[in-house]
Amino acid sequence: MKIYCITHEKMDFIEYLNLIPAGVGNANFPSNYLDEKEGENISFKNRNYGEISFHYWFWKNRLNKCNSNVWFVKVSQFMILTLSLLIV
Repeated sequence: MKIYCITHEKMDFIEYLNLIPAGVGNANFPSNYLDEKEGENISFKNRNYGEISFHYWFWKNRLNKCNSNVWFVKVSQFMILTLSLLIV
């Protein structure tokens, strides 16, 4: 199981938790981060949609290349937005 952690800025603890870091927004991220600005994306809409723009990027650039089931983790009826988790 792979767990992705979506963030607007580099956070060192993400790697220590064995999460796959994914960067959204205008910041520049290290090479080990997935960056929503690459490939087919709607990163220009990140200001309005936040981390959801990464979910679009993931769907268009990662899921179209494989046949896997995807589950979005919800906590108490609200999707985690500050550190969204996407389990594949």
